[in-house]
Amino acid sequence: MNRYIIPIILVILSASIYVSVIDPTYVDIRRQQAVEDELEENLKDARLANERLTHIKELYASFPAGSEQTLSTILPDKIDPIKFIIEMESLARLHGLVLMGPNATVAEKTDSSKYNENKITFSVAAPYPVFQDFLRDIQDSLALREMTSVGFSSEEVSPTNGRYQSPESIVYKYNISITSYSLHP
Repeated sequence: MNRYIIPIILVILSASIYVSVIDPTYVDIRRQQAVEDELEENLKDARLANERLTHIKELYASFPAGSEQTLSTILPDKIDPIKFIIEMESLARLHGLVLMGPNATVAEKTDSSKYNENKITFSVAAPYPVFQDFLRDIQDSLALREMTSVGFSSEEVSPTNGRYQSPESIVYKYNISITSYSLHP
């Protein structure tokens, strides 16, 4: 009977050692291998991100000097409505025009858009050729602007010295709406 008891005890002892020591260690090793695989993937992603960052830094370094100032002029972080009106007023004065009833509205930040739309509305009175030059100067300014509406009206022209005025000298009143864009601060 001794010959059966010792092998049974050894089988029970080995089974209990497997259940209490070897199996938990094996499960822990598998869990740590899964963590190691995940960390290796994260390191691989970090290396790719670092390579992209290095590439972006190289591109940034290749920008010519002063380009940041030009970029902030084209698409500023924010627009001050008073400066916006003053800028339009200075462009108008170059052509001998005066802004009438300027009104600037700065758009509120919305999360759905990458930029803000800022509007200015005003009126000017000028002959058509002078007005064209004024619009050309607005168009040639560096800031990103869009002429959203232009309307005009004229009053009846009475004869001057028995003659009518030429079409180029008739003064029209132009109602203008301009949208300028800025980044979200």
